[in-house]
Amino acid sequence: MKINQISISQYKSLGRDVKIRFLSNQVVLVGRNEAGKSNVLEALSGLRIFEDMGNDVLPLANKNRTLNENNIEVAIKLEFDANDVSLLDDIVSIPDEERVCEIVISREANGLMQKLGCMFSGIIKRDSVLSSMCQHIQGLLSVARKINFGDNSEYRAFNFWLENYDEYYIPNLKRVVLDWCVNHILPRVSEKAVKENHRAIIIKFVNRLDELYAKFRKIVPMFFRFYDEFELHSTYRLDEIKNPRNYGETNLLGLDRYLGAIGLEREDVIYALTNSNQSLRKGRQSQFILKTEQIVNEFNDTYLNGSAKVRIMPSFDGDVLSFAVVSDGLYDTVLMGERSTGLRWYLNVFFELKRANAVRNYVLLIDEPAIHMHVNAQREVLNLFDSLANGSRYLLFTTHSPYMIDVNHMENVKAIIKDNGVARISDIHCSRGNKGAQDAWTPVCEALGVSLRYNVGPCGDRMNLICEGPSDACYISAMMDFLGISEVFRPNVIAAMGVRNIHNIAAILLGWGCEICVLLDNDSEGATERRRLLKYFKDMNVNSVRIVYVDESAGATIESLISTADCEKLLGDNSTCEELRGNKILNACMFAKQIRDRTFSPDGETQDNFRHLFANIGVDRTLIEANNRECYENRNA
Repeated sequence: MKINQISISQYKSLGRDVKIRFLSNQVVLVGRNEAGKSNVLEALSGLRIFEDMGNDVLPLANKNRTLNENNIEVAIKLEFDANDVSLLDDIVSIPDEERVCEIVISREANGLMQKLGCMFSGIIKRDSVLSSMCQHIQGLLSVARKINFGDNSEYRAFNFWLENYDEYYIPNLKRVVLDWCVNHILPRVSEKAVKENHRAIIIKFVNRLDELYAKFRKIVPMFFRFYDEFELHSTYRLDEIKNPRNYGETNLLGLDRYLGAIGLEREDVIYALTNSNQSLRKGRQSQFILKTEQIVNEFNDTYLNGSAKVRIMPSFDGDVLSFAVVSDGLYDTVLMGERSTGLRWYLNVFFELKRANAVRNYVLLIDEPAIHMHVNAQREVLNLFDSLANGSRYLLFTTHSPYMIDVNHMENVKAIIKDNGVARISDIHCSRGNKGAQDAWTPVCEALGVSLRYNVGPCGDRMNLICEGPSDACYISAMMDFLGISEVFRPNVIAAMGVRNIHNIAAILLGWGCEICVLLDNDSEGATERRRLLKYFKDMNVNSVRIVYVDESAGATIESLISTADCEKLLGDNSTCEELRGNKILNACMFAKQIRDRTFSPDGETQDNFRHLFANIGVDRTLIEANNRECYENRNA
């Protein structure tokens, strides 16, 4: 199962059709406070495809009132492969064109609707068991229509679901279809044989749909939210477990997470604390110890990667269940709450995932993960995320922290930007450069070590030329001065401080809505970066960025544009451009200073080389050809 895109409409501050594109298994949302990041997670929390959902999912009370639309809606675009189809048991004939489908969940005035995607709708329509009952179902509907139910809402629901069973998931299937039919329609049928036939058909119909829903649930994603604050406590008293309402509904959520992970329940805790038979009580306590040891061993092997292993020891003393932790090499045993925030966070995420292990596919939602952890721990969490999100498992999280952004995967970063009270989500390449967008990208800049004012200095009304380093910027600026290219027409030159950082700078500038061109050396590193950029721009559907080599000759760098004669003037007889590269920045600064001081004039070959480069960059050739020395001299008079 692959998630291609999730769209949310009209939930709280979110506008119409707010799209989240999944280019990998992770998406990170950045944005200023109150932009609506948490609203995205809230809209998705608790979604259960092909399952009944409560009134707390997408409630109409949370509808965006600034827009004149009727419904809150979440559309999930999914793609399935042969492995997914194999999990559907006897359902094997699915046309390829149906394996990409969109499931739409919407909160409407008459309830929560799940519109099936084409694949699931097609399976139901082609199902031989259901097909054999179509005429009987239509006959049952005809019987119902002859009965005067008036404006009974339950009858309207019964009628709607049976007429559209191949287009929508039917919630509370047995109650709204089977029970209502048996209790309200069949008693009005006088002929016993007809009544029994209808009864048998509706039971068979409901059971088959229920079977199909169970199969479908194997391959669709479950959305669930991880809450940092609901962690496993050091101790739980018996009264807390037996009477949770007296202590707050969230008090036991961390315990429930742990119990779900080891396959036990609250009743097992009560049993282990209170059973009058000592042998049975001790046996249940041993179960806790064994299951906890097994799951913590898996945690050690999976996530600690050679670090000191930990052991968690549940103990039962009177009416108290407590959890102690000890690490290899440490002889002191401490209560869970006394261990580091980072370790407790790791463990709680792990328990949450183990609790969900019965679910093959999931989308894990986390708001501001690891916010209280130190920098190195936050970076480690990113590594943990790589193991949490793979295959058919996805992760969507929000952050303000630059340390929670993987600069090698900027395509995963989305900005949520609010304009006039309505929030939208932007891929990094298609922000419009407004204040909200710049605020949204601030943590991304910090993650890259980029200062808006000093390092990047983007220009919104001119092309931004990103080159590899300061020496490139020196030569380019100096030759533009020499050729008399006006500030109005020349590009804004930005040194990326290394070829490997060009990709990140380009992503940021696209996020600010800037026009960019990338200049690369024609060497192996430049070729590698060019391939990387082309793939990135293709993935992001960006086709407006020009990528230019300084020269088409293999191995060419910016110094290759300086003629041999000019190299000798600058460095002495028999010098070559290779020697200019020897102390790149110093030589580039010397070149620029001598031009600025008018103690050196590049010869015709050097000028032509740079004219050709500037034309390739996009500086109008007529402007270059029209330059004259008078312009340059006036500029420096």
